[in-house]
Amino acid sequence: MSQSVAVSGVSQVGQSLVYITYDQPQFPYGLPDPNPFRSKDIVPGFMYYMGSVVYEKDAQGNMVARNKRMDE
Repeated sequence: MSQSVAVSGVSQVGQSLVYITYDQPQFPYGLPDPNPFRSKDIVPGFMYYMGSVVYEKDAQGNMVARNKRMDE
């Protein structure tokens, strides 16, 4: 089971890396440094070519970016 995580911003899609800003700090999760507020993450840009992307915490507490097909 996973828990959805709200994001407040996504950088320009179409780049090799997409920068994500979460609504709240995610202190327990190893997000990339430098990241003093623990609210930013980086995902590969190609994920956006495959459909919409959602951000979740999985059962082990890991932050995960998942593709959700837009037609599902």
